[in-house]
Amino acid sequence: MLLHKKLLMAIILAAGIPYWGQAQDGRLEINAAISTAGSYMLVDGGGFDESSTQNLISDGVLNNLTEESYKSKVFPSPSIEIAYRISDSGMMKRLSVVGMAGFHIADYEHRNIVDTYSYKQTAMKADVLLGVRFRILETSHLTMYSQAMAGTDFRNASDYWTVTDNNNSDGCNQFVYQLTFLGFRVKLGHQNSHLGVMTELGYGSEYALSKIVIIPGIRAGISYRF
Repeated sequence: MLLHKKLLMAIILAAGIPYWGQAQDGRLEINAAISTAGSYMLVDGGGFDESSTQNLISDGVLNNLTEESYKSKVFPSPSIEIAYRISDSGMMKRLSVVGMAGFHIADYEHRNIVDTYSYKQTAMKADVLLGVRFRILETSHLTMYSQAMAGTDFRNASDYWTVTDNNNSDGCNQFVYQLTFLGFRVKLGHQNSHLGVMTELGYGSEYALSKIVIIPGIRAGISYRF
C-alpha cells in the first residue's frame, strides 16, 4: 500500500512539472551537455608515466629495487546545469542563480615493473556546484553569458586521485570550482520554441583543456527553457 502511495505521488508531481515550468515564463533553463575533462586531467595530461627507483646496495648486493609506473585514460564528462533568472527588471535582471552536477571517470593502471605486479582501477567522482550567471547579451534567439561556480565533489577510493594530486587523499571530498569565461545559448526553431543549443568555454574542475587559460575547455549540449 505504501509503495502505491509513493507511486501515485510521483505521478502527480511528474504531471505537474509542465504546468510549473510554464509558470516560470522563461526564467528557468536546464541544459544537459558533455565536456572536455576537468583540470584534474592536466596533472597527467590525460595519460602519465611516473617512475621512481630506490637502490639499496650492501656488500655489493642489490637488496631492494622498486620501479613503478602509472598510466591513465581520462574520458569526456557529462553534466547537467540549471539556471534560474532572479528578476525580470531592476539591477538583478541580468543575474541568474546557477547550479551544476557533473560526473567524471578515468581508467587508472598501476604497474610494478620489478615484481611484474599490476592492478587497474576506475576512478570516478561526482561534483555539485552552485554559483551566479551574468547575462552579457540577450536577444530573442541568442544569449551570451559568463558565470562562476564553486562546490564539492564525491570521489571513490581510487589511487588515481592521490597520484594526480599529492595533497588529496583517496575518497576525500575536495573543493571544486568552474569559471565560464563565455557561454552561448542559441534558440532552435520558431519564436515560441523552448529548445536550444549551448556551448561554454572555461576553466575549472568541470572542464578544462590547458593550464594556459586562454585555451579554455569546452562544454556543449542541449538546452530547454521553461
